[in-house]
Amino acid sequence: MQLLDTLRQTLPKSHMERLAMIDAHDFSLVRTKLARDMAEKGQPLSKSKLDATILALKQYYMLPIVDSENAHAISKDVDGAWHSHILFTRDYVAFCEKVTGGIMHHEPLLESAGGEFDHVKNLYNYTLDILHQLCNTDEALWPSLEQASPESVIICVHFGTSVNHGYQVPSPLFRKDARFQNYN
Repeated sequence: MQLLDTLRQTLPKSHMERLAMIDAHDFSLVRTKLARDMAEKGQPLSKSKLDATILALKQYYMLPIVDSENAHAISKDVDGAWHSHILFTRDYVAFCEKVTGGIMHHEPLLESAGGEFDHVKNLYNYTLDILHQLCNTDEALWPSLEQASPESVIICVHFGTSVNHGYQVPSPLFRKDARFQNYN
């Protein structure tokens, strides 16, 4: 399944073009790395679970396109795929610059930081709200905080992109919200 197949609504042309770029990207290296990493942890992924995880990563990559004014949090399961992509630095940087206009910066959540954790919980709930408005998601990969403990679900955030000059950023579909601004 492709990212565009999960959409609940048609988005403006400029957004649809960017989302099509996500679908067109070759994630085979990410799939291979993620599959190996999970197998080494004793948690091998079936082909269908691997497909679903890559799709959830694509949904995460959609967020800075449709909601560029706010930060977002990612679930632990999807974060593993994001880490796998980040490790292929040339591909990751080229992908981000082409699709989102700049690198999606990664900020791990330190569980010892109490106030920070509460903020990221709010970011995660906000992220789920945006995802549910726009697309059908896999609840096993994007669980609500009511389904599982926050500590077992939330792990990282992206806090915006370093925008390239000359990149035409599509207009955000959601309003800037001070509660979900840049993370740090």
